[in-house]
Amino acid sequence: MGPFEIRGVIEGFYGRPWSHAERERMIDFLGRHGYNLYVYAPKNDPIHRNRWLEPYLPEELARFASLERRCRARGILFVFGLSPLKLHYSDEGEMAALFAKLESVYRLGVRGFMLLVDDMPDKFHYPDDEARFGSVAEAHVWLNNAVLARLQEWGGIERYLFVPTEYCGEGRSAYLARLGEGLRPEVCVMWTGPEVCSPRLTTADARVISETLRRPVLYWDNYPVNDGEMRWRPHLRPIRGRDADLGTAALGIVANASLQPEASKIPLHTYAQYMADPVGYEPESAWQKALLDVCGDEADARAVAALADLARWSHLERGRQLHNQLAFKLSEFWRRWGGAPAVAGPDLEGVPAPGEEAPAIAALAPGAGRTPIPGGASAPPGAAERLALTGDLLAEFARLHAAADRVLHSMVNPWLQAELRPWAEKLAGWCDTAALALTALRTALQDPADPRLPALRRDAVDRLWATRENFHWVAGDLIDQFARRCLWAAQEAAGGAGGQIPTEGVGAGA
Repeated sequence: MGPFEIRGVIEGFYGRPWSHAERERMIDFLGRHGYNLYVYAPKNDPIHRNRWLEPYLPEELARFASLERRCRARGILFVFGLSPLKLHYSDEGEMAALFAKLESVYRLGVRGFMLLVDDMPDKFHYPDDEARFGSVAEAHVWLNNAVLARLQEWGGIERYLFVPTEYCGEGRSAYLARLGEGLRPEVCVMWTGPEVCSPRLTTADARVISETLRRPVLYWDNYPVNDGEMRWRPHLRPIRGRDADLGTAALGIVANASLQPEASKIPLHTYAQYMADPVGYEPESAWQKALLDVCGDEADARAVAALADLARWSHLERGRQLHNQLAFKLSEFWRRWGGAPAVAGPDLEGVPAPGEEAPAIAALAPGAGRTPIPGGASAPPGAAERLALTGDLLAEFARLHAAADRVLHSMVNPWLQAELRPWAEKLAGWCDTAALALTALRTALQDPADPRLPALRRDAVDRLWATRENFHWVAGDLIDQFARRCLWAAQEAAGGAGGQIPTEGVGAGA
């Protein structure tokens, strides 16, 4: 299955842990797509981290046993993670509790273990620990070697993984060098790359950290994870930016999944394709396969692709989150219009520049994209052409609304439908807003004195403000600004830049 010895997924995020049923479905998915490792390590399981000194109940252990059996039947190693927050290394009672907890899981038949000290202070909590070890690195070497020795006394294990306190950067620190020197060779050390969420993982960087650690690095790749401030982004797009020969320097990759397990399967499907054939991997074609497999229906896949294209904000496409198909169409609209109203303000930062090509996205439609934006505004068109332009975009927003409606109401995959609902609702809101603003503009072009115009404008603004209340990220401010520009253009058409501002019904308090 390709050059990577370990091909894994970790439930290692902050936020709502997955349900047991969600884990079972994920394990089934991993087994179908060539993964060979699943790690249980959700930060907000309090017994895993904050209250790690408490033992798991027998009923909780039975769940781990069930997951272990399910993994084993599908050729996957179940790895139990433990993150002992504020561990008192020199306290015999705490160390006994740690060993007892690991042993309770070992007795279930679990043979994969991970110790995590990530996102913890790089200083000791207790003076006697500092006096005993001198450095956190020395304590971590001692702890891991002691845990590994105990596990081997019980009968041996298949994998032992360690997430250090320093898990990203240049890979040359004294802390990492001491880990490399002191850890037993069986310890697999995890690393997220140059950054916590790394846009690229290169073979050159992998060789640096592997040399420091004196063992091939095992990547913890923070995609498609979307915890913390990223929770508003669905991270549905394909994996990219990983070197084709990364497997020559790395032991493997463990992808940190997102808060939405079913939606995670779309990018995880592309990761499976990359790890199976890094040289032949092409992100967009891999994404098309992933969408079809996870959605289970071709029309559903196109609808999710349309949503994901507009919600593409992630570190993998940093600086290009507004480079969606719609952005190019909106830019072309204003170019052919003769330019957006000057009163409406400057362009958004990060929108496609003149001369850029729209991305080719096979999952949307064959040949979609690759249309460059010509430079400069064209001569102002006549009224008939402007009406045609508004008609074209009304049709485009109707198409996008239909995609949102399909996600909301008629998807084959019910779990994916439920997870994507907030983003689909946001898209529907933006489509309503844009359609109302375009209709107001169209009405102003046809008859500036049309009595319906003030109500259309108010409805557009009401919908815009209501849509802003949904923080789930879809197209950023792209459609927001477009709708407002349409209303400014409608005002110009109805009465010039200094025309009458509609105030009826505004501020009419009780």
